[in-house]
Amino acid sequence: MRSIQEHSMFSLKEYLSAMNQSVVPESADLFILHISNQTAPLDPVYIKANLLLKSIVIIPSGFKSTVMQYWDAGTASILTETCSKKDLEQAMENVAYGKRYYCQESLAIISNLSSHSSNLLSQREIEVIRHLALGKTTLQIADHLHISAHTVNSHRKNIMKKLNFKSPVELVVYAVKYQIID
Repeated sequence: MRSIQEHSMFSLKEYLSAMNQSVVPESADLFILHISNQTAPLDPVYIKANLLLKSIVIIPSGFKSTVMQYWDAGTASILTETCSKKDLEQAMENVAYGKRYYCQESLAIISNLSSHSSNLLSQREIEVIRHLALGKTTLQIADHLHISAHTVNSHRKNIMKKLNFKSPVELVVYAVKYQIID
């Protein structure tokens, strides 16, 4: 096995260049994406399809819904900006060898948000709530999640029934209250 120093690193500059070409270099053993207040997050679906097992995402502490989006996508490692250098080093080593790593703060966010809804809602239903609360249409949600509009409507109906909601406004309030959206 190679040491961390021997693994190729993929910088944000290289990432942006690759995104313009819609290609991620095959030679990258490790992909680190740092999301800041000024940058738009990479679509977690893209991460899942292309970089799932070799990606570390560093997210600002207040971006709880972003943490959940990358968790839902199956990202190999999620750190927050307040995680230690030791956490980053451990994440790099784990991901380089095909393992996962999450710092304590990201695990706390995931645990807190997942525990409330895990008994009531499926992960897909939580994704649908997130998109509905962000104002997306049924067709936009269906396209983004690669499901039919009918399936989106079924999820919406099931969510409303499970949570005993009467209006879509209650969904938005729920999404904000439980930090499904920021």
